[in-house]
Amino acid sequence: MDKTRNDTDHEELFRQESYFHYLSGVKEPNFAIAIDVHSAKTTLFCPRLPASYAIIMGRIKPPSEFRDHYEVDDVKYVDELESFFSDYVSSSSSPKILLNCGENSDSGNIYPAPELTFKCVSGITNTTSLFPVLADSRVFKSPAELELMKHVSDLSSQSHVYTMRESKPGMTEWQQEAMFNHYSHFYFGCRKAGYTGICACGPNAATLHYGHAGAPNDQTIQEGDMCLLDMGSEYHCYGADITCR
Repeated sequence: MDKTRNDTDHEELFRQESYFHYLSGVKEPNFAIAIDVHSAKTTLFCPRLPASYAIIMGRIKPPSEFRDHYEVDDVKYVDELESFFSDYVSSSSSPKILLNCGENSDSGNIYPAPELTFKCVSGITNTTSLFPVLADSRVFKSPAELELMKHVSDLSSQSHVYTMRESKPGMTEWQQEAMFNHYSHFYFGCRKAGYTGICACGPNAATLHYGHAGAPNDQTIQEGDMCLLDMGSEYHCYGADITCR
């Protein structure tokens, strides 16, 4: 879901949710997806945008364009979800809808299930079965995923080398972060970073997650300082994590 900064029309840089991207490859916000687990038929649901969208945000793509681009079986509008599920329920002898919901084993955070308030799906939703299957599936990478991960690791390494070569006493830590982000974006199209960069010089390197808003890579590098650079680029929702000293 896309977001705007409170009380403004400033649109935050959108990053697709990882499970949704894994299943669909869709980079745009406000989409939904339904996959028939028996036939693998995949239906995307795109937002029905008003004509005024084109004036501010650009050309409105028709569903057929999304269908061809993402190579799915069908694309409908999000406001057609209820009729889609109603047709599914009426045509199935034992309808069941699996919703992605579960607990992250590392953080303990709960991945919330999509909100389906349609009467036609009452009593037939399952929020326990899908999440562990998808979480396990994402552990095992396909050959294409492995190549993508190699690519983002290689370009992140090149960005580190560039940053180390250009760093010198008198620079600030945030200039190191800027050089890394510039190189990976300018030469490889990585608009987003895999995580908040850590550029810690001197004693700052002893802080595990230095670089956050309370300590924003803002110290000046002194002669003789050791620098710890912990940064990684992200490309199509696949990221690298590299630390150099």
